[in-house]
Amino acid sequence: MGRHKAAVVFITVCVLAMNTGVVLARRAEDSACKRILDATIPAGLKIAHSVDFEVGRNTLAARDRIEIKEVLGTTDRFAVGEVYLVRGEYTLGSADSAILTLSVTAASAEEGCTTNNPLGRTLVRRGKGTFEMATPILFPGYPHVWLDTTGQNVADPKSGGVYFGSGEFLQK
Repeated sequence: MGRHKAAVVFITVCVLAMNTGVVLARRAEDSACKRILDATIPAGLKIAHSVDFEVGRNTLAARDRIEIKEVLGTTDRFAVGEVYLVRGEYTLGSADSAILTLSVTAASAEEGCTTNNPLGRTLVRRGKGTFEMATPILFPGYPHVWLDTTGQNVADPKSGGVYFGSGEFLQK
């Protein structure tokens, strides 16, 4: 697990929204969450700081791949209350399509779930491609990019992903 350093890039969320392709949203209200947090990212927010990260736990199927190439944030480290832009590459070989999601698994179950973040989900098709997604960190937890091949939830054994982060924000 190596450390990575991304170049400083200025980008606005408005431009990001236009470049993400087909965006899907799943309703947190339909889940078992007791606490639902609004993950709306303000339009025009500058995400300009390079963030060091390590790659952690990988639960992908053998024919799938996710590679995190760059992480930018509203600050230069992982922290609650900040927003992160993640760029990378994927290979989907285990299904014809999947929902690619950037989200944060709560470190504690009572932290809840998030809703209203269309910038953190996109539909991908079999083959190789690139992605650019954004999400806020609203509670202590573990950022990850996930391939949901069933459309049900991330707990499905046919889905998998890659965790990334640093310190207390990394699931190894």
